[in-house]
Amino acid sequence: MVFLAQKIRRKFEGSPTFVILTDREELNSQISDTFENCGLLGKNKSAQFIATSGEDLVQKLKGNPSFIFTLIQKFNKPNAEPIYPDHDIIIMSDEAHRSQYGIFADNMMKLLPTAARMGFTGTPLLSSDNITARTFGGYVSVYDFKRAVEDGATVPLYYENRGEKILDLHNPEITEQILDAIENADLDVDQQDKLEAEFAKEIHLMTAEPRLKSIARDFVNHYSDLWTSGKAMFVCLNKVTCVRMYNYVQEYWKEEIEDVYTVREISAKESDEEKPAAKKSIDDLKRLFGDL
Repeated sequence: MVFLAQKIRRKFEGSPTFVILTDREELNSQISDTFENCGLLGKNKSAQFIATSGEDLVQKLKGNPSFIFTLIQKFNKPNAEPIYPDHDIIIMSDEAHRSQYGIFADNMMKLLPTAARMGFTGTPLLSSDNITARTFGGYVSVYDFKRAVEDGATVPLYYENRGEKILDLHNPEITEQILDAIENADLDVDQQDKLEAEFAKEIHLMTAEPRLKSIARDFVNHYSDLWTSGKAMFVCLNKVTCVRMYNYVQEYWKEEIEDVYTVREISAKESDEEKPAAKKSIDDLKRLFGDL
């Protein structure tokens, strides 16, 4: 956003107003601070350009400030008179895949019928209705994962299917039991299709305790030898599953640490040269996870 706004101001004549649109206070503060720190606001503080209310937003739009930072929720005046300025208004929507298609967005377009609009997102909605593209048009610029890796902006992504390595992860008998229950139930075609669609998600199977514990144990086994050289991110089905996985991983981490303590501290087979390294490993574990 900063680079594009700067380039537009440099390449084109006139004095456009850039409306930087977000849907969260944290993002609004973050982006406005970024513009300030990059020098686009001159010697002014970003707070001067932030719309504090719906009324304040309308008043700012009737003027010609270089930038306006606002939440889309501030477009809360459905009956406000449309504004037809004698200068360009360019709306830049961050996180354009969300909160940009409802009542507030309609209010915004009624208030600013001549404004240009562009969206920024890393996760465009690509469902059958393709609402992101219908709202903002086609892609102007794409910075994909491959280019990010080539630029060194992110590290390469390698996929390893762990499912086959976790012996007790799958339970096909459960799926067969569900299919048998559907066949034996007295359901019409529509009810059966709906039930099958619901069960196809298999959410209750995916979040079953034995399955989650198997994944947590495999995670700990896998990373117990890698924790000194990297970090990991857990992606779960929902928030509840995230909390459960966190608890399971903590449980198995403690077991792993106890095993390390036992093996490293009590083993009489280690040579004198190996003991210093073993002690360092134990001390590092204690520093990260505390004494048990």
